[in-house]
Amino acid sequence: MLYPVNHAQLLYAGNQHEVGLILMGTKDSQNELNDQDPSHFKNIIEQRMLEKCNPDFLREVKKELEPEKAATKADIGQALRVAIDAIQRKTKKLKYKRRIFLITDGESGSKTGQVDLRDIIS
Repeated sequence: MLYPVNHAQLLYAGNQHEVGLILMGTKDSQNELNDQDPSHFKNIIEQRMLEKCNPDFLREVKKELEPEKAATKADIGQALRVAIDAIQRKTKKLKYKRRIFLITDGESGSKTGQVDLRDIIS
C-alpha cells in the first residue's frame, strides 16, 4: 500500500484538504494542457481533479500506482506543469495553501534534466 494506515487516516481526516492525482508515464494523455497543445504534455493523465479526500481516493491511488508493464517515459517537468495548471484552475486567486507532492519509485526514467526543473520551480 502507498501509505501506512495511520498516514492514510490523516490524509482524509482533514475535511478542508483537497487532493488531485496526476499520473505520468501512462499510455494515454488526458489533461487540459494536452488538449490545448497535443504535441506537448503527452503520456500524462489528470486522473482525479482536486476534491475532498476520502477512503475511495486512497483505494484509487493504490490501484492506479501499480506499475504498468509497458509504461512510457514522460517529461517530469511537463507533469509538474500539469499539476500546477490543475491547482491554478481550481484555486484561481483565492487564498489556498498550495502544495505538490511528487511520488516516484526512483527507478523509472524521465525526459527532464535539472535545468528544466529549476525553470519550473522559479
